[in-house]
Amino acid sequence: MSLGQVGVATNIFYPSFVMQLIVNIIPTVSPIFSFKMFILLLFVLSGSILYCILRFKLNFEIWKSILLAVLWAAFTTYSTSNIGGEALAKLGFPLLCFGLMNINIQGFHKYITSGILLAIYSHLITGAFLALFTFIYWIVTIFTKKSDKYIASTNFFKTALYSFLGSLAVTIPIIIFSKTNNIKTPNVNLHQFQTWSVSLSDTISNPGISGLVFIMMFFVIITSIFVSGKINLGQSVSVVVALFGTSSLAWEKTLLNSPITTIQMPARIFDYSLTLCFCFSLLVLKTYNDKNNHKSLYLVLTFSFLSIVASSIHKSNFPDIEKDGSMIIATNEKITSYYKQGNDGYGVASLGAFDKSSTSNENFWSLMNYSDYVPSSALKDNKTSMLRQDDTGRNFVNHDILTEQNRLYKTSDYTANYNQLSFKNLSSIQSTKIKLPVLGYRSSNISVFINGTRITHTIKNGSIQVFLNKTLPKRSTILVKEGIPLFMIFSYILSLLSVCFLFFGHKSYMSKH
Repeated sequence: MSLGQVGVATNIFYPSFVMQLIVNIIPTVSPIFSFKMFILLLFVLSGSILYCILRFKLNFEIWKSILLAVLWAAFTTYSTSNIGGEALAKLGFPLLCFGLMNINIQGFHKYITSGILLAIYSHLITGAFLALFTFIYWIVTIFTKKSDKYIASTNFFKTALYSFLGSLAVTIPIIIFSKTNNIKTPNVNLHQFQTWSVSLSDTISNPGISGLVFIMMFFVIITSIFVSGKINLGQSVSVVVALFGTSSLAWEKTLLNSPITTIQMPARIFDYSLTLCFCFSLLVLKTYNDKNNHKSLYLVLTFSFLSIVASSIHKSNFPDIEKDGSMIIATNEKITSYYKQGNDGYGVASLGAFDKSSTSNENFWSLMNYSDYVPSSALKDNKTSMLRQDDTGRNFVNHDILTEQNRLYKTSDYTANYNQLSFKNLSSIQSTKIKLPVLGYRSSNISVFINGTRITHTIKNGSIQVFLNKTLPKRSTILVKEGIPLFMIFSYILSLLSVCFLFFGHKSYMSKH
């Protein structure tokens, strides 16, 4: 309930199981501290997953496993500040690549499934891409490999089954909330969809952070092909798929009205594919017979790349500097003024860097009033991108109580966290039906309390409404709490059981038969 402080069901449509798991172990000090610790833990987790595969599954030397794991973690976490969900989803890439490289061996569906589910639990679009990539890889395997097609197909269908069951914790809530609330999906920028692809000329002339990382990844891929003496299937499929994220094929115009526009920008296809190719390349380096023990070469290459990545994102990590040498900070005065001018969160970065004080400002979170995934009935205009731009949605952002007679009442002491929010009315309200400044979703588990007493509520037109059978005294405390619906608990149990059976039950079943 904290994003925008109006009760948007962001957690339903942006699955955050992995993110929530990481955040829950970080001490609550400040948003800035949590953000830094999140990046650090993500770096450690990303490197650790690849290290375990290299060291314990492929028997790489310890020093080589560490260096390659650090290199991988640096490349996959550099964009966390902009797209945290996608960076998290890349935790599953090494598992997926390792499983696909061994798809002709019985039992390796576990690694493929784990990679897909990690991505789905972090970023749904990335998870869907990995599922599609797995399907393409399997098809290519069937037509190019002469042996073990049965095992490859068995692994693929087991992956499909367990991925379906394991993702029910994500898909069931999305389907039910979508069907019962007529959810407003994000506006698709068709100009962005047609133009945001990767161009070689643009990457070379104006590489930016992402361009430099792509170039370095490409260098590692070429190096791995050179030292191993061949191109493996994973690298080949990744490169072909990556072409659909470039300007070379120009396929976007033919699919403007298709569901694929949900990827928002074709450049994502290039990013995911190149990262997969990079991961495949690291895994095949074992085939290189390092007779000369080139530790120094690995050290120089790894730390050279890390230095380039660090220097590339240096500017993004620190505030801009005034001419007098002082840092440009987004002060509370700037944030409040920016909010009162009617602006929204899309331009908030122009105010400067944020600290603990600025992220504690109520107006800062009110700026994050995106209309994505709110009930359509809560808006007057379904095409608006921000609640504050909508005549009806504006009341939620302003935290105004609206009576049945269309009279507005201001509130104060507005506080919100992940599962509840509370506020106080600044003046008394006569007996009537009132519309709370909190979005209401059918199928949710909502409880409303006034001065500690639970009251009956209804959900209508995308809002929570209550009937006051007597005058509501001035500065009464109104509390809205959200619980977990039974159908979500059921979906969690189904997914958990399927994951447990994937790793433990199947082996036990096979041993008995």
